[in-house]
Amino acid sequence: EFKIIYEDGTEVTSTSLIENGKPVFMFFAATWCPGCFKELAELKDIYPEFTDSVVFISIGIDPTESMAELVEYKNRNGHPWRVAKPTEQMIADLKVTSQTTKIAFNSSGIITYRDGYGKGNKEIWAKWMANNK
Repeated sequence: EFKIIYEDGTEVTSTSLIENGKPVFMFFAATWCPGCFKELAELKDIYPEFTDSVVFISIGIDPTESMAELVEYKNRNGHPWRVAKPTEQMIADLKVTSQTTKIAFNSSGIITYRDGYGKGNKEIWAKWMANNK
């Protein structure tokens, strides 16, 4: 169980994320990360096909970045998904050690995909999304 805070200040739990029956794809990013920029552009390419069937969230991994900076980065790059900040022990509990970590869990809350820095691509992500929607 973990909590995140969306850009509008809404705090949600991992349990509430799957209440709608959709799988969740989380991308842990930093605004200064060139790998994040590249991978988020790839994610943006496949997003339209899965927008109604998968919950997408970009989560700021750098504790020095404000929510305003994350939102500005999202808007500047045309990312259509929500951004969030982690709370409490989420980063440690999920063992996120670098930016561009991708963690996805199915509608039952089980982690079914995980990749680290520079790993994965839009074909792999689209396949996971197609198999989990």
